[in-house]
Amino acid sequence: MRLFSGLLDERVFVEEARISDVHGELFPEEEKFVAQAVAGRRREFAAGRTCARRAMARLGFPAMALVQRSDRVPDWPAPLVGSITHDDTFCASAVARRRDGISSIGIDIEPMEPLPGELWETVLLSSELFWIEQQDSRERGILARAVFSAKESVFKCQFGVTHKMLEFEDVEIALDLACGVFAAKLTCEVEPFQEMDRFEGRIRLAHGAIASAVVISDR
Repeated sequence: MRLFSGLLDERVFVEEARISDVHGELFPEEEKFVAQAVAGRRREFAAGRTCARRAMARLGFPAMALVQRSDRVPDWPAPLVGSITHDDTFCASAVARRRDGISSIGIDIEPMEPLPGELWETVLLSSELFWIEQQDSRERGILARAVFSAKESVFKCQFGVTHKMLEFEDVEIALDLACGVFAAKLTCEVEPFQEMDRFEGRIRLAHGAIASAVVISDR
């Protein structure tokens, strides 16, 4: 299963797996973040951390705890940037060295299921809704979920730079699924980014899942 293969450039190391195939253990420092969680949440959290440690090992870093900061993102070692994602079935982590010119990474996995109709007005801008309504009616729910995934990866990626949470209305997505890419345009200013700034991402629908990825590079 290679959902993210080819979605990120060669400077980024990705490890991914089905959650049922991952049997890594949590460090004691990590346990407290899921101490009260249900078993499924604990498995997802542990699988994500295990994928992260596998990716870090490929960069020469020893296994270490990745605690959760107050903003709920992993506290990566200072030389690294990274992102962790999972749904109920798959998990993945993408990691890179800052010195290789990567400022931030955002990845997202969603189940390839229609986005519930009651969420469309919350998630979709009028331009995105207009585009979806021009597509085959049998595909619209999945396309709405793909827009949702693209926005989630952008949210994570920009947060690594701005440390600000964005709303769905703050990012406009244009999908090109035939080419496996999307463009994301900011509809607001969030320093150091300006309104109308664009991010280029990649997206794949395969293996019953939607995977999206965005990288902010400083060269």
